[in-house]
Amino acid sequence: MKQFTLFLCLLVSTFASSISSAQELKAGKSIYVSIIGFPAEKKARIDGVYQIADDGTVNMPIIGKVTVSGMKYVDAASLMATAYCKTQNSLTASIYVCAAEKGEFTVNPITVVGFVHKPGPKNFVSGMTLRDALDAAGGANEHANLNYVVLMRGKSAKIYNFRKSENINILLEPGDYVEVAAPTIITR
Repeated sequence: MKQFTLFLCLLVSTFASSISSAQELKAGKSIYVSIIGFPAEKKARIDGVYQIADDGTVNMPIIGKVTVSGMKYVDAASLMATAYCKTQNSLTASIYVCAAEKGEFTVNPITVVGFVHKPGPKNFVSGMTLRDALDAAGGANEHANLNYVVLMRGKSAKIYNFRKSENINILLEPGDYVEVAAPTIITR
């Protein structure tokens, strides 16, 4: 298995470098990032399109800001893979990074999962709130526990009680991950 994973890492790195070896990442450009070797629920949080900020960073789920401006695609992929492996005590993870043209992917989506009608990536719009994210996901379903809505941003996570009016207008940022929790089960 280790040999197969190593081969896969080399294959992905070789492919990424062959298509964009001379190109460097720049602020304002968008990149598509996909991870291999992580659990599906974490892969769903990571895979997507990210815009390189003016300061040359990309705000990645779980690992936070990563400086990529001036790097080649394959070098950025290697840097991210190393950071993700450290978070999971994983021996291997592969990252694929390529250019993303506007219209080809949703740029900097937010992701809404859990007990909603339409989970998955949603278009991010400047000024988007927690309520807007739930609305974009078709609203909470009948099994949702709105006392526990988790907002994950970079390396941090915060729980909001959506039943409190001050929490529905929390502003979101590109790349945010929102999870609507399951109902609490009480046993006796």
